[in-house]
Amino acid sequence: MTSLFSVGYGSENRERYINSLLENDPTIALILASVHFEWTIKRAILTLSSAPSKSLREKLESTYLLLSNNKLVGLDEIWHQEVGISIKNASFDKIIGNLTLILGEGGAKSLRGKIIHGNGTISKAVAREAVSSYFVACENIRKLAKRNGKNLDQKLRPRSNRKITI
Repeated sequence: MTSLFSVGYGSENRERYINSLLENDPTIALILASVHFEWTIKRAILTLSSAPSKSLREKLESTYLLLSNNKLVGLDEIWHQEVGISIKNASFDKIIGNLTLILGEGGAKSLRGKIIHGNGTISKAVAREAVSSYFVACENIRKLAKRNGKNLDQKLRPRSNRKITI
């Protein structure tokens, strides 16, 4: 059986599954949508970057913020370094498109935090809106990858910084 967050499961299949949970378990649907969103960002960075996969994975595994602050690096900064510089019109906020719906006050991420930290539940309508915000951003990321000849749901080819001489 393929895991929900494995590449082989497929991001669109994952979204269909998460949508199927909205009616009976909106809280779980929102949590899974937020995981899917961050998975999609990290997968796009891995897929679209030309940096060695191993070092990039290590950097991503220790990054938990979406947006950098004055002390910690976030996915936005890694995105800029690995994707935004090399792909025209691919800034983090432009590609996400609806960043304020995700990160703004009362946005999808704050709702997710409310649930994760045990501060209540959410209605189906609120969950549906938050899940939709995450999915719109994920679709934008997949479209960017596709425009650049990449598929986020395909296995990566290993990249290294070793030079091979013949």
